[in-house]
Amino acid sequence: MSRDLSQPPPTPRPTRAPGSKLIENALPLPDDTLQGDFDEINRIHSACGLQILYEPADSPAILLWCTHDNNSFPAVRELISLDFDPSAEFHNYTLHFFSIAQDTGYREWTARVEVDGAMLGVVSGLPSIPQARVTLLAHTKANFVPPLDPDNVLDRWRSVVKLRDLRLPQPTSEKCRYGNAFVAGTNPIVAYSGAVFWNETQVSDWQVLYKPCIPCLHDCDYLHCDPKCRDNGFTEVRLMLAGLKLKDGETYQFGVKATLANGQSAVSLSTGQLVDTTPPEVDNEAPLFYNDPTAPYPYAPTNYTASTTEIRAVWIISDNESLIMEHFWAIGSAPKGTDLQPWTSVGALPSGTNSQLVLTNGRKYFVSVRSVNNAGLATTYYDKIGLTVMTDPPELGNINASLVGVKDFDFEVSPPDAKMQTDQSVVGATLRFNLDKSVEYYEFCISSAEDRLDDILPCIPAPKMNESDAGVTVQIRNNTIQWNDFDGSDENITLRSLNRNSSVESLRNRFFLEPGKTIYIKLHACTKAYVCANRTLSKQTIVPDESLVLQISSLKTQALPVEFRDADRLDMPEVKVIGSYPNGTSLYFEKLTDERTKADYDSSAASHYKPYIVHPEWTKHRTGRLLTRRIREFGTTFAISPIGRATIELQVARSQQLTGVNAAKRRTRRDAAEDETVDSLIYWDADEQLWQLAGVFDTAATAGLPVSLGQERMFAMGSISKQPFNSAPVIQSELTGSLTVRDDVLVEFKRQLLAVDPEDDPVVWELRGDAKFGQASLSADGLLVYRPSYTVDELEWTESLPLVVTDQPPAGVPAKQARGVFQLSVSGGQFRTDIYFVRDGTALKGPVREVIKQEETDMRGIRFAISCATSVRATAKLSLRSPGGHELSMLSSSAQPPAGIDNLPKEAKWLTNVYEFRPKGRGHGRFSFEFAGVFELNGSVRGSDTAEVTVALLAMPCQNNGTCRGPEWDPDCSDVRRADGYEGYWCRCPVGWLGDRCELADPCALLRCDPPLVCRVGDDGSASCICPPGGDCETPPPGISLMDWLVPTLIALGVALVLAGAIIGAVMLRSRLRAKKLVNPVNAGSDSAEQREAQEMTERPISSQQGSERAETTAQDADVEEVETAIDGSTDAGGGVLGERSTPLPVFEAWDPHQAVVKGHGVDKKNMSDPFNF
Repeated sequence: MSRDLSQPPPTPRPTRAPGSKLIENALPLPDDTLQGDFDEINRIHSACGLQILYEPADSPAILLWCTHDNNSFPAVRELISLDFDPSAEFHNYTLHFFSIAQDTGYREWTARVEVDGAMLGVVSGLPSIPQARVTLLAHTKANFVPPLDPDNVLDRWRSVVKLRDLRLPQPTSEKCRYGNAFVAGTNPIVAYSGAVFWNETQVSDWQVLYKPCIPCLHDCDYLHCDPKCRDNGFTEVRLMLAGLKLKDGETYQFGVKATLANGQSAVSLSTGQLVDTTPPEVDNEAPLFYNDPTAPYPYAPTNYTASTTEIRAVWIISDNESLIMEHFWAIGSAPKGTDLQPWTSVGALPSGTNSQLVLTNGRKYFVSVRSVNNAGLATTYYDKIGLTVMTDPPELGNINASLVGVKDFDFEVSPPDAKMQTDQSVVGATLRFNLDKSVEYYEFCISSAEDRLDDILPCIPAPKMNESDAGVTVQIRNNTIQWNDFDGSDENITLRSLNRNSSVESLRNRFFLEPGKTIYIKLHACTKAYVCANRTLSKQTIVPDESLVLQISSLKTQALPVEFRDADRLDMPEVKVIGSYPNGTSLYFEKLTDERTKADYDSSAASHYKPYIVHPEWTKHRTGRLLTRRIREFGTTFAISPIGRATIELQVARSQQLTGVNAAKRRTRRDAAEDETVDSLIYWDADEQLWQLAGVFDTAATAGLPVSLGQERMFAMGSISKQPFNSAPVIQSELTGSLTVRDDVLVEFKRQLLAVDPEDDPVVWELRGDAKFGQASLSADGLLVYRPSYTVDELEWTESLPLVVTDQPPAGVPAKQARGVFQLSVSGGQFRTDIYFVRDGTALKGPVREVIKQEETDMRGIRFAISCATSVRATAKLSLRSPGGHELSMLSSSAQPPAGIDNLPKEAKWLTNVYEFRPKGRGHGRFSFEFAGVFELNGSVRGSDTAEVTVALLAMPCQNNGTCRGPEWDPDCSDVRRADGYEGYWCRCPVGWLGDRCELADPCALLRCDPPLVCRVGDDGSASCICPPGGDCETPPPGISLMDWLVPTLIALGVALVLAGAIIGAVMLRSRLRAKKLVNPVNAGSDSAEQREAQEMTERPISSQQGSERAETTAQDADVEEVETAIDGSTDAGGGVLGERSTPLPVFEAWDPHQAVVKGHGVDKKNMSDPFNF
């Protein structure tokens, strides 16, 4: 791969590039360029170099050479061929020096060349370099590159130049020669590479996977951009590495390297990617199950549903290696079917729900599942059991029931299905089934009403049965639930274990029901789809003594028999049945004794058992609203229960059959308490567990009270207070408050008032007066709102707001009120002090800090307004604190709010000042002005918030239409920090200008040099094309030469100048002949024949048409004459205003084709002898 160049080549002579002219000593060196001894500087030193040769393209190579000090030994050189294009992509080149000890004790230096870590060649016999300096010579692709012959490598340039802040120029023929490519964050990414990492260690080589295009964002980007590349939006690119050999079960990372055009790069690693070659696994025990949204437990597994629109499925398919990436599911009317729902993704959730289906009762539907792991492997599971739709309730009519402890009445009763139970602690039934396979379970329940299911005994499931023992006996006996299956198996359940709301340990086992209570024995059954049905097996009334049951139709009178009365009591009732009823309509009537009322009635299985018989004195405190604190004495208590829950209308009155001593006792008691108490009928509300008022007997004791009875009920004759009890509400809120009015906020006071009624009646609030300085409101639920007036002069005052709260008792109870006065202390008043900054139709309310930016080169004024608002009777003015240095003048002042701005307070007094900031000369910086409103009212002075306005004059040193370009954090030069200086920014210069601030004219911009000639600027500022050192500038190029285009250009320029001179001369001559009153200061004393002829022509009569033409011509001549006088007039000629014009006219110097310079400058016409003399 290498060859030895042992013989040094002859020293070449300077050559000239085709079509170029060699200019000797075109760039003389300054006197102080060389420092030190000339011979020492120009001697041959010990050095080594490496040059990458990418041309010709078919044989790229690396050239390594070394020279010894003062040519003490022959030079060493080695040409190493390359098998790749070094200009196509980035490579790492390494030149490694090391020494090898020889037998003679001399250490020989050797160099090894490596590219991307691979060795390409070794060169020995190198010189020792005790003090080394590395120099990098770079050349742009399109620029001039000094010719370097591999056989003549030692004839290199002898000039050494040290540079700082080097900018490599574009070719001189390009308009963007000094374009700043890849500056201020525009350095593009030119390649994305990929590699594999393991534990953040690279285990594969970088591979270029994607090369993005570079958009054209700026004028000079065409040097490296793609015009077809978009400059907005994002492009999604999928990067893939192929041909890898990875291990199963190991976790790897995908590394992406982004490389910039300048060679810098950054690497980002993905999260770990596990190599997984196994598909997801299906759970063998429960791969898939369904949920029924209509079931009591909608998330319990099932294969039945009552829904005709929805299917829910949950599956257990997992992958412990790479995890599940996505699940798909489908629904069909057969296994593997997709006719109801095609394959649909549900993401990573192992469940699916479709509620837009149309399902048929009795049909089965099947779900299929496909799960894909993160390695792309899939597992499909097809359900074969399916989901059955069941919407029909179970059939309970074929069940026979034999009740335990229940018998029929000895006489006809209505309703006919009413039964009698004599034991208060025993209840049960024997059930015989024709088994329905669709039924999931049967339950035994006891309730206190037809519309209730299990408020006495919660539903308890019957044991599982089969066709051979399709029957079961359930009963409550000895405070225990006993199940007896027909096959002889028994099961006992304690009552307290069924209680749903209390801990089992705190309960007792008890089942003892009150006499006269009607209970419902029910059977509750549900299908496998949880479609349930109820059947009432028995409606039975507990009757310990059958003699207490009366048939209404058997009564000779409508009054109940006298044996039910107690002649020893003063308040014995007289009960009558009102109306007619079917035969057999009966009721249970019992006068209650203390033993009956003190009995412990309970069902421990119920969460809250509610007996209808209680002891009056023990429950005296539990009353409805009309009896609150009114019961003075309980009299006779009795229970009435219609058999079978028939509805019966009764009338209850005080007994009129009292004689002798008993009548006297009642009269005595009545007279003593006539003004305080009244006799009444009260009853116990079992549902609410409260004593309620049925009615009050009148003083004549003749009228009865109507009672409508549809269920068992306990009554009591009672003595109650004549007047219902009611107490006034109690105000709990503190009726004081304070309000401090802020100067910058329109405030209001709010307070939620609270009041409690001792009887728990609802209350209503009401405001009984108006506010003095503002508006006050009080809602019915007690929200007090106060808004102070905007026009108040007072700074402090107190609002007294009278209010009342009234309770809302039931009808018949007088309402009570509580009164109060809310004292609100207001400080500050609505003495508002608002300040606004106004500009461009927008008002910003203080406190505000606003920054206005403007270029320092912009001398226009900046206008804004400051407005303040205060009380209509206050005096206001604006104060200003200014830094000085720049002029801020007030243009106008008015007592109006700023125009064109909405949502401003209209009741205020306004002061609006318009200001203008005008810079005093050019200069950057920040200039802040602080405004504040000062207000005075009734001797009190206060200030508003401040409005700080900062004018930021942004530094802009770019000259000659140069534009600003910013750093990475401010690419568009809009940051206010530019007002503090131009550090970090740079100027983008237009064509023809150079320098950091575009302050230098570029003479080379108008000069085109044929390669290899280059443009150089001399000390006098002129530009010329010269041949660079070592360039071949003598051989003319084939085709067009310098003279081929120079001669035609000179000829065309000469013809143009001649034509221009002829036109100007003709215009001058015509104007002299036509001017009527033209006086030539140079020839004032002579009258030529032409002048006399012109005078005669002006005195000769002419027609109107000729006159108009003559006038027009004269006007044109006057314009021409003005130009002529401005050109020909001398310094002492009387030219009037024409002689005072000082605008310089262009003057062209001769163009030296050898210097290739064109100069243009202005001259003063007053000092021109002959400006058109070329």
